[in-house]
Amino acid sequence: MNPFRKLSRSAVRQYLQSQLLQMPGLPAKAAQWFGGSDGQSPRQALPISIVTAEISKRQPHLAASLRWIDPHGQAASLGQVHRAQLIDGQWVAIKVLYPGIEASLESQIKWMVRLAKRSPAARYGFDSDGFRQFLQSALAKEMDYAQEASHQRAFAAWSREYPWVVVPAVLDEYSNQSVLVQTFEPSERFAAVPSPSDRLRWRVAESLGVFLLSNLFLHGRLHADLHPGNWGVRSDEGRVVVYDFGSVLELSPETVGVLWQWIASHQQGNPYPAFDVFVALGFCPKKLLPLEKALPALAASILKPFVDPRPWLPKKGELKQELDAMVGKDKWWFRTAGPAWFALFLRGLSWWSQSVEAVDSPIEMVTLLGSLSGSRKPDRPRVDIPRCLARDLLVPNQPAECLRVQVTRNNESLIDLEMPVRSIDRLEEVVPPSVVDLLPTMGVSLAHVRERAQRGGYLPQRLLSVEIGEKTVTLWLE
Repeated sequence: MNPFRKLSRSAVRQYLQSQLLQMPGLPAKAAQWFGGSDGQSPRQALPISIVTAEISKRQPHLAASLRWIDPHGQAASLGQVHRAQLIDGQWVAIKVLYPGIEASLESQIKWMVRLAKRSPAARYGFDSDGFRQFLQSALAKEMDYAQEASHQRAFAAWSREYPWVVVPAVLDEYSNQSVLVQTFEPSERFAAVPSPSDRLRWRVAESLGVFLLSNLFLHGRLHADLHPGNWGVRSDEGRVVVYDFGSVLELSPETVGVLWQWIASHQQGNPYPAFDVFVALGFCPKKLLPLEKALPALAASILKPFVDPRPWLPKKGELKQELDAMVGKDKWWFRTAGPAWFALFLRGLSWWSQSVEAVDSPIEMVTLLGSLSGSRKPDRPRVDIPRCLARDLLVPNQPAECLRVQVTRNNESLIDLEMPVRSIDRLEEVVPPSVVDLLPTMGVSLAHVRERAQRGGYLPQRLLSVEIGEKTVTLWLE
């Protein structure tokens, strides 16, 4: 018996999140990446004896320099954090990688790939090899505290230009690939601040906006894990303290240039074709074709914070809700069409939006973005999107390779057929008879579907998607 059969999707999702978060390593990280968890683990922290033993083994110099370490640590997905004091009196935060986690990485990646292959994405051309490479690269970076320290030093240097943002300093002499030592920078969660003033709300919201925009467009990096648990506020100073730089998205100058010009074109009222821009960002043209009409509205939704001249305040889950409303069940085409980094980009924007929402103060993003112009304008290559990425160049007038017929029920595949593309010429014979009989009552003519594909030269496209009871029937050329 399926234990989830009588549970709602949200209940199943909550249950899985709670289970994944209790498992160290990739399962807990997956709960953050794909489940919307903020990483606050219900798992008990390791005993202090194990932590100190790991410090002695991995960083003897640090062990010899400790005066005191807090026995109560904070458990995270890949490591554990403790407040401590050095012999010289300095207060620090020590982050220690869980013992043995590196050895289990490969088996955990295989488990995640198998899980993804059983998800709805598998029926929409899911790139399992690309997903595996993304997991390996992302996890290798997050488990390399030397890499995290490098990101943190960079963000700390850039944040000095804006005195309202604090990034803890890395203590290099005590840090290595599995131990990260940084200055202890106290703060409190914004939700814990009693009766915050409007001025404090405005200051915090603006600081979060400047942190995002300056690092993304001036330096090509996005803190992809900026949920309310990874930053705090010093209400007496009005300053924001940002933590945890393990998940940082690095974008190429060309990609930042595309994003910058994309936003500018919308601000000027003459937006670049959404199809061309998405392909410029690494999306698969063939998979985008069924969504082509929805892409402009989808682009406008993603760019709303950057182009709306009015003070902007996000709403929880707004982007996801708008995406679902625009593309419906075709959202999996969009998700599987994009490169892995774009999913991390949207996740980073989503976490940042939730942080701004928690502050509850409208933010003038267009004004802040304009402050990056002049001497601080991003020095990025100009990418002539309409000319270099013209639709005709990206999607040659070549016929599709096959006809796909799929029938699902509650996201479970019942029929999944792949046939030669010219099978469209006898479409009535290909579609299940029970479906053929019902389509006319729904105002759908298979003859018209067939003729449209033939007149279009058998180009890749979505032909039909209808719901019949609990079943969904989808036909497309790819």
